Amino acid sequence: FLNPWRVPETVYLCGAGHVAQEVAELAGKSGFRVMVMDDREKYANRERFPSVQSVVALKSFDSCFQGMSVNDDCYVIIATRGHRFENTLVKQALKTRAGYIGLIGSLRKRNALFAELAMEGFSNDDLLRVYCPTGMGILAETPVEIAVSIVAQLVFIRARKNHARNKATTLRVATSCRQMPHSEAEKEDFRAIS
Repeated sequence: FLNPWRVPETVYLCGAGHVAQEVAELAGKSGFRVMVMDDREKYANRERFPSVQSVVALKSFDSCFQGMSVNDDCYVIIATRGHRFENTLVKQALKTRAGYIGLIGSLRKRNALFAELAMEGFSNDDLLRVYCPTGMGILAETPVEIAVSIVAQLVFIRARKNHARNKATTLRVATSCRQMPHSEAEKEDFRAIS
């Protein structure tokens, strides 16, 4: 059984309010690397986020992901304090290869944002990458409950990706073993997995 070691996935948490504090703590405990970014030093600091890998006090959200390699093993969560920031961050996140883009908000907020983004040329496929409202539907109300719903969704998506990767690896190993002459497979002590 092959179980390659993988670098923990990174959660880019845009916003450093009460919900972000809870998400950062729980995501870290769930095995994610966490980077918190906000444009307010009063919020984006080590006192509020002692356990995360990185806290960045930005000058603005205008070039939030510049110089970062956000790939399909990265999760972007947008939990800022206003529509203007959310619009800017969703547009930037859609220009990355992020495997998950989550936005805290209501369906009404999502519909208004998606209408704006569609008018700016973003496709339906682009918009389908955005989970809004983010999190599992557990009727969360408090910052801790909202964090539980968000991190549960991250864990689920990570597990689904890992399962797909493991299944693909198993298929490759099984296929290569079946292609070996039977006596050679026995000699090498390979077992085909079906």
